Amino acid sequence: MSRAAAERAMTLAPELSEAHEAMGWFYYHAKLDYKSALEEFSLALKYRPNNSNVHYGIAAVLRRQGDMAGSVEAFKKSIIFNPRSSDLVRQLGETQTLLRDYEEADRNYAKAIELTPDVTAIYWEKAKNILLWNGDISAARQIVEECRRQGKDSGSEYLLAGMTFEVELLAGNYEGAKAALDHESADVIVNDQFQYSPSSLLRAQLETMHGNIIAARRYYDSARVQLEREVKVHPADERLYSALGLAYAGIDRKEDAVRAGKHGVEMLPIEKEAWRGSYRLADLARIHAMTGDQDTAIDALARLLSIPSEVSATLLKIDPRWNLLKENKRFQSLVNSNH
Repeated sequence: MSRAAAERAMTLAPELSEAHEAMGWFYYHAKLDYKSALEEFSLALKYRPNNSNVHYGIAAVLRRQGDMAGSVEAFKKSIIFNPRSSDLVRQLGETQTLLRDYEEADRNYAKAIELTPDVTAIYWEKAKNILLWNGDISAARQIVEECRRQGKDSGSEYLLAGMTFEVELLAGNYEGAKAALDHESADVIVNDQFQYSPSSLLRAQLETMHGNIIAARRYYDSARVQLEREVKVHPADERLYSALGLAYAGIDRKEDAVRAGKHGVEMLPIEKEAWRGSYRLADLARIHAMTGDQDTAIDALARLLSIPSEVSATLLKIDPRWNLLKENKRFQSLVNSNH
């Protein structure tokens, strides 16, 4: 329907910028055909050079292709023509986070919050950037508390619960992390374009960190049941296979774990989609770590640290989910040399 409407618009007005823009977004969202999307966005700019949404479209495509520096420049052009858009400023910050330009990203998240202080997602991006940058858990916690006071947009309670869980887990605060999960009754708290994590999977991680192995295994198995059901309903969702691989790893089904994690990567490799693909590789690295293949896990982390991604040596050092690698000399060398 989207394609038909865009084609009809181009038939009626072949030089209408917005028609080519709509077709560009169709190729971007529906087909992951970034070459065709850029062609349509280029035509849209030809007919209206100051179309902020088209510069945004180009920035989005370049980010998915892995050209983060080009994406930053395109976002800046988009903001010139729409300077009050907090979403554009936030997304510029996200791209700078991927480039590990954490200081500049922090400034843009702060600016985005000034423009729209009620949007929960901006606070999470700002907190995550701080953790990747310098591992300052106290500062991240303050951002979460500010969000608790200000964030009022739809769905904010789930994102806030996920934020709180993440920060308190990193802090080693078992009760605080557990309270964040107990506060929400939803089966799935983390559900965005990058990750799908049932609350049972998060509880399993928490119990593992706290040394409650029996409870952790019970939650991992509960996550397995839920994720196997979801995979049957949504077999084209690569996030589910990565999550299922983690659940399998938690109950010592090692071959199934690696198979599922690899399938998630194969469905959406970094070469096809640089941003979301990096999440699949990070999940596979965790699966390898959990199943005892430390060298393969470290190889994956080394690659993620060598390209734009939301992986940093600082966060790897403090995240208890990587404790299995902490005594490994290759891991120690990796995080120290990339600090």
